[in-house]
Amino acid sequence: MDRFYRDEAKSGATEHRRALNRLLRDCRHGRVATIILPTLDRLSRNVRIAENLFYDFERLGVRVLIADMPTYDSRDRKDVMLRQIREVIAEENRKDIVERLWKGRRERVRNGRPRAATSRTDIGEQASDSYLMRKNEPSYG
Repeated sequence: MDRFYRDEAKSGATEHRRALNRLLRDCRHGRVATIILPTLDRLSRNVRIAENLFYDFERLGVRVLIADMPTYDSRDRKDVMLRQIREVIAEENRKDIVERLWKGRRERVRNGRPRAATSRTDIGEQASDSYLMRKNEPSYG
């Protein structure tokens, strides 16, 4: 292995990640021939982003190996279909986690406790001493 591209504490649901952008730039400049992912969801937990990235990697001639899919072959349409199903599962898992966290925070505020261990307001939230609400975020219900 030549180098690692890690976005510490960054959501896999966003495509604006410093290390990911560096990886793509290195791929475009021919510095990367193969990418090894420990799991598919380390690349992205968003189907659209993951599919766009796999399209870019294929177009650039970059091979992608996925450790927890050891027989994955991007030239095999059934392997691609299984990868896409796993992308959907990863995205849904992320939505479940976000929803559980949101419900827990809302309940804490409703009970008069701090919404979390930190006072930081997450992206898409608006907080005051007595309430917590989402800012224009789509419903996943």
